[in-house]
Amino acid sequence: MNRVVRVGRWLVRQGRRADLVLTLALLLLVAAVALPPFMLQRATFHYLVAFDITQSMNVEDVERDGAPLSRLAYARSAMRDALREMPCGSKIGWAVFADYRVMPLLLPVEVCSHYEELLASLDRIDGRMRWANASNIGKGMSWTIRTARAIDPNTRVVFFTDGRSRRRCATAPSCRRSRTSRPARWAAG
Repeated sequence: MNRVVRVGRWLVRQGRRADLVLTLALLLLVAAVALPPFMLQRATFHYLVAFDITQSMNVEDVERDGAPLSRLAYARSAMRDALREMPCGSKIGWAVFADYRVMPLLLPVEVCSHYEELLASLDRIDGRMRWANASNIGKGMSWTIRTARAIDPNTRVVFFTDGRSRRRCATAPSCRRSRTSRPARWAAG
């Protein structure tokens, strides 16, 4: 390193502009190689994403790029887009729920090193996995949060549902009148 610095000083004394630029580039290259690696800290995330897989999620009443999609396909598509934007070091896992039960399919794994596997497993989540046709969203959310905390206390929950709940629809007249109407909300957070 001292030899490079001496050569650089000699070239500066000689007053050659082209050599000065070359020396500066050489010094920067030596500094880049000699200095320890420099890491910037980024926020990382730890999520368990739960998908409602009940019958109401199979209704094709949403669109993406002009094509009709089921509510579940739309949720998977949104998650695929979010997965692409997640920083390395973040962890994400998949779960499904029907009735009030939650089934973790994939415990949270690091996004960048398991990106292809996460996409492949996400594509396989569909309504044929369900063990009940309706859901109890309140209990489903509660059990999803319990499951996430059992995995890791820092795990956060993203809960995709169309808001259709067996318990609520059993007593609400608006549900009996129009069961095929577009959902009023999605729970994600």
